Amino acid sequence: MTAIPLAGTAKAVGDQTPAKGRIAVTPYIVILLQLGLLTVLLRQFQMESAAFLRLALLAFGGFAIHAVLPMRYRLPFFLALSLVGTVLVLDIANGLSIIGIGLVLISICHLPLSFRLRGTLLVLVGALLATLRAKWLQAPVSDAIWPSCRRCSRTSWVRATGRRPTDLFP
Repeated sequence: MTAIPLAGTAKAVGDQTPAKGRIAVTPYIVILLQLGLLTVLLRQFQMESAAFLRLALLAFGGFAIHAVLPMRYRLPFFLALSLVGTVLVLDIANGLSIIGIGLVLISICHLPLSFRLRGTLLVLVGALLATLRAKWLQAPVSDAIWPSCRRCSRTSWVRATGRRPTDLFP
């Protein structure tokens, strides 16, 4: 049985163990069939929204490509796939807004400044986002982005401090 480059999720088949980052053809095809069946069921029975179906189709195609990529290209491909998925679900304007807010928060975390100054900047940007959410200031974004912004803020806090928000007051 030949092996194709896939994530190291395959178990040994017979006496042959696929190399690191490779999976045998049979498990690859089985996974593709399962993802294909899932997308057909989602479409046929309309179990979720159209955005979720588009995301499932993106995941199906993304897995098929990601699995056969060389290891060094997998992380950049996954990043691109995630960005496309964000824009696909939220539309272009809202998707780019979320991506921009996330980049600003992550950039603040990586600034070569003291911990206290980075924390202060994060609090100030968080306060600005809160005023936008409360509609005290006007912004050209819809209400659809705010649930995602909460996750971006939480991730930035963890990156900057190394602690989860619930760990602040043990």
